[in-house]
Amino acid sequence: MPGKENELARLREQLNTHGLVLKALARLPLSVKLSKTHPLLQEDPFPFDKLVEYPMVEYRRDPNLPPPVIGMQQLPFAFPRSHIRVDIGNMRTQFIARTKAWGVCAKLPPSHEEKNGVRYIDIPDTCFIIGYLRDPRRPVTPLEKRFLALLKEELSFLQPS
Repeated sequence: MPGKENELARLREQLNTHGLVLKALARLPLSVKLSKTHPLLQEDPFPFDKLVEYPMVEYRRDPNLPPPVIGMQQLPFAFPRSHIRVDIGNMRTQFIARTKAWGVCAKLPPSHEEKNGVRYIDIPDTCFIIGYLRDPRRPVTPLEKRFLALLKEELSFLQPS
């Protein structure tokens, strides 16, 4: 989506002024995380617009900062009637798994769905970039190379086929 690409370009420019670059490892769609028993899962196709009727669980953040997801405000369900804010990822997952609340995130491995009783529904026409920041003037150390190799392996289930 052009607006999101412009926002990403602005982010890269801001990082560059601080001597940092964003190295993307994967681009994938954002997902809605819900309990595997959520009533909206019974509808086909999934009714994203009806999510506004349920509370959204998100991480607590500084209200003066922009949303952590670029372009989130443009999604049809971006402004639910209520929000629940948490500090810990596991608390967020458990709250979603045990209620009719939902969240927006990157999809985690299938074992996470099974273990936690949640489902992920890809949000059409969205993009989530998983990456890291680094100073390009510094050489990559062997430890960093090993960490990135392990991270890429861990993320391999996310790569589009």
